[in-house]
Amino acid sequence: MLLTPSPPERAKHRPAETVRSLFDRECRFEIPSYQRSYSWELKQLRQLVEDLMDHPGGTPYYYGHFIFESGAQAEQLLIIDGQQRLTTLVLFISTLARELALREGGESGNLSRLKQHYLSDRLRTVGDDQDAFTDLVAHGETADRSGSRSKRRLIDASRFFQRAIRNRDSETLVSWLGMLESSEITTFTVYDKPQAAQIFTLQNSRGKDLTGLEKLKAYLMFGIYLNAEQAKSEDEIAKVERSFTAIYRHIENLTLLNEDTVLGHHDRAYSQHWDSPLENLNRDLNASERGDLRVQKIIDYSKALAATFQHVAELEKIIHHDEVIADPVILDGYNSWPLLIKLYRFHGDALKSDTQIRALLQNVEIVFLKLHFQHGRSSNDLIGMTKGFDGTSGKLEELCAKMAQFVNRGFRWRSDFDQKVLNHLDGDYHYNSIYRYILWKYENDERRNGDEMVSPANYLNLIQNRRMDSTIEHIAPQKGDYTEEFRSRWINNLGNLLLMPRGMNSSLSDKLPVEKAKELDTSYKSHREVRDIISTSGGWTEHDIKTRKDNLIIFIQRRWRLPQNAKN
Repeated sequence: MLLTPSPPERAKHRPAETVRSLFDRECRFEIPSYQRSYSWELKQLRQLVEDLMDHPGGTPYYYGHFIFESGAQAEQLLIIDGQQRLTTLVLFISTLARELALREGGESGNLSRLKQHYLSDRLRTVGDDQDAFTDLVAHGETADRSGSRSKRRLIDASRFFQRAIRNRDSETLVSWLGMLESSEITTFTVYDKPQAAQIFTLQNSRGKDLTGLEKLKAYLMFGIYLNAEQAKSEDEIAKVERSFTAIYRHIENLTLLNEDTVLGHHDRAYSQHWDSPLENLNRDLNASERGDLRVQKIIDYSKALAATFQHVAELEKIIHHDEVIADPVILDGYNSWPLLIKLYRFHGDALKSDTQIRALLQNVEIVFLKLHFQHGRSSNDLIGMTKGFDGTSGKLEELCAKMAQFVNRGFRWRSDFDQKVLNHLDGDYHYNSIYRYILWKYENDERRNGDEMVSPANYLNLIQNRRMDSTIEHIAPQKGDYTEEFRSRWINNLGNLLLMPRGMNSSLSDKLPVEKAKELDTSYKSHREVRDIISTSGGWTEHDIKTRKDNLIIFIQRRWRLPQNAKN
């Protein structure tokens, strides 16, 4: 399968321009000095040869778009865009022509035409690369090895093409020459330097790099072009286009993920391979020898991908207010999104009410939280498990049973899985993002008897402005006249940390606890709890911090199913 984008629709009223008709012009092509030197590497060279090998006979091959500026001399065309492809083309044709001449014991009339048409100083490269380029085109080797990177790339390209054709039969080489000469192109010519400079700037620096999704779309459509019957190709491509119309509509509704992230999650959910989405799809398509089967796979893949974008858009709406579904995403979206995508595909809105599914997601959240304390010593196998999940009740029950077993031992059955968490809780430093998450859960646990919860949307700042971002406030401020022991043991201790909207945090950060207590009469129950402790004790002491830490650890042990033996 090929990565080259499909050609534009050919105009019905005139023949398409080809490489041969381009070189039929009575002109010399020159690369302006302000252009970069030759930059193609083995990846691009291999792709060109693979394109020729895979291209179906009897169909035109598209070699791209070229922008030229009319030069000062009538016979001169400056290459504004397309210089890499044109340089590579001349190198390749020269290699083919030399090899065919060698096999035929001399130049035939056709080979003489090729030499005159393409190789007789028709293309001038950038600066001091020209001498080496001329040698390579004429002889396939050069004594000019001054060391520039572009010159080394030209030499490498020539050697690559020599190796690529060495063991091919002459019929194949002739067919490749014919395919290159008849390759369709599009061209645009400008006639003054201001216009040329403007187009060059817009073409090369104003555009946006293609996303992974856009590259995939081009790949899918060109796959249809290569494999579909010619009479059906337009209709089959239209099916892919309809899927992408739906995809782009769903993209507009996304708030948490971008298009390439969704593509990655889709691939991790459904592909049985572990490389990039494009590589995995390529492997699956190449497993089918028949073109019609490849076409159907492309159409099915496009539909499935459109469904995933719809599912993600719907899941994001649920995540805004449903903690059970949001929690795994907040803790580890990379590993949890593929499972959520599959669960939603097979069970839809049942995710909001099905007790078995919700118990599964709660167990995923528990394992994910504990993994934060393992310091890289425990693997996450959820994606592998997700790949094997096909939506059947038996597979769902199997998945639920496994996650229930992993709650206290992790995916790799570590005997110290829980103890690692307890050891961290027993320490004095807790100022990191996972404790922000824990404090959010503690706040909602305090509200569980009827008060409105702090929603995932509020926690993730999807509704409020930035000043309402949830962050962590030090009750005893970080700046202060403390003993070394107090600073090391109590400032970043869990008992001294409080979940706080960012705007409120910035206004309180340097105030003493007694002053802060006056402003802690908020809707947050944990705020009022700290306010009451400070009011009762008349301050905020080591004992107050330890007592609050102990209470928080009791909650953590209950909420995340930890043994009740923390040393605190």
